[in-house]
Amino acid sequence: MKFKTLVGFFALSLSLVGLTGCNSMSKKNCEEANWENVGRYDGSQGRPLKDYELAKSQCEVFSRAPDEVAYMRGYQDGLLTYCTERNGEILGRTGSRYFENCPDHLKSKFLRSYRYGLSQFRAQMNRDSYEAFRNQKEADTLTSGEKASSITQ
Repeated sequence: MKFKTLVGFFALSLSLVGLTGCNSMSKKNCEEANWENVGRYDGSQGRPLKDYELAKSQCEVFSRAPDEVAYMRGYQDGLLTYCTERNGEILGRTGSRYFENCPDHLKSKFLRSYRYGLSQFRAQMNRDSYEAFRNQKEADTLTSGEKASSITQ
C-alpha cells in the first residue's frame, strides 16, 4: 500500500512540475489544475507565494481564475512537509535558498537546523576553495620550475 502511495505522489509531482515548474501556465493547465494539489506541491518544495501570483496572473489572461482557497489550503499543508528540522538541515547543507515561508510555529526549529546546515555548507566551500588554491599554487610552482630548467639547459 505504501508503494502505491509513493508512486502516486511521484506521478502527481511530475505532473505538477509541468503546471508551475517553469512558471508558465497554458489555458489547459489553468482549466484542469487541481489547485489544492498544486498548492500542496508548491508548499512541499518551499516555493515562494510569488510563484502562485505569477500563475494566477497567467490564468487570468485566459479568464480562468485559480481557486485561491484550495491553493492556500494545499500550500499550508505542503509547508508542514517542507518546514521540518531535517529538511532545514538538508537545505542548508546544499546551500539552497529559504524564502521565509515557514509558519511561525515551525519556523524556529527549521531555521536553527537550516543555519546549522548552511554553516556546514560554507565550511565545506571554504575547504574546497583552499584546496583549489593550494593545488593551483603547486601547479604554478611546477610550471615555473620546468621553465627555469629549460632556460638553464
